[in-house]
Amino acid sequence: WALVAPTLQTQIPLVTCATASAEDLVAGSGLELPAWLSASWLNPGELSVPQPCQPRFPLVLRSTCIEASCAQALDAWLADNMTAASKLKELAVSSGALLLRGLPGVSDEDFEQIMLRLRIPPTSYTGSIGRREVVKQGSKRTVTTRYPPSMVLMPHIEFGNKKTRPEFIAFYAKHLPEKYGETPLVDFQSVWERMDIELKLKFAKGIRFTTRMYPELPFYWIWGEYASTWKGAFGTNDAEEALRRCRAMSGVSMCRFCMDGALEYVMDFPAVHFHEQKHHAVVLSTTFGFWNADLP
Repeated sequence: WALVAPTLQTQIPLVTCATASAEDLVAGSGLELPAWLSASWLNPGELSVPQPCQPRFPLVLRSTCIEASCAQALDAWLADNMTAASKLKELAVSSGALLLRGLPGVSDEDFEQIMLRLRIPPTSYTGSIGRREVVKQGSKRTVTTRYPPSMVLMPHIEFGNKKTRPEFIAFYAKHLPEKYGETPLVDFQSVWERMDIELKLKFAKGIRFTTRMYPELPFYWIWGEYASTWKGAFGTNDAEEALRRCRAMSGVSMCRFCMDGALEYVMDFPAVHFHEQKHHAVVLSTTFGFWNADLP
């Protein structure tokens, strides 16, 4: 599975090369790994796009446990060691993303239990652009957006069209796909550092994000079933209830139905923020490549 701090690192157009070993990074964090876990960087064969050097992002923890004991060993380690859970999240923040690989037999139910051990609660996808459906009734975890395999997912921040967004986003995959299926990862802190001053000043004034959620027809004929309609985004077939839930979202300045049947909502928020866990580093906090975003 992968644990990502989305406002930090959420494709890697600006590669940061590894200058130290992954083992030293983990040791410096104070995290003591069990004997069946080891730290490393990604191997060249694991990268879908060749890089000029070994990137220091993301950090990888690889397991050597056998299938029958993986889930039990991981759960026991986190249950008996609250410091380990805290340090894992700190590493995800400092590194931008943390991959845990080589866990045969670990199911998506185990994945949900691990998130509880890490004290990472599930969040609602109310008003989300991408469709989110629970894996099965009664579970908290959801399937990823069902985009066609060949579709390129643009760089983005989870909930980047909203004023608030999750601290972490976590993914689970039983098997790695042979091709496609990549999640783009972008270091938005580095993007900000490389922007010219004129553009930085524009972003510093804030951003207005307009999101349109369409009805099923003719929406599905054009876009297919992988994106969300207003009924799916707000979990109701009732237009008035959808408006009520829309207006209840934090930071929304306007919700309305348009002439084409789409539900449109607008949010105004800072385009940058100061990350408290990164020594107040300036990080871009908005999404590019999706829907409409206007700089004032």
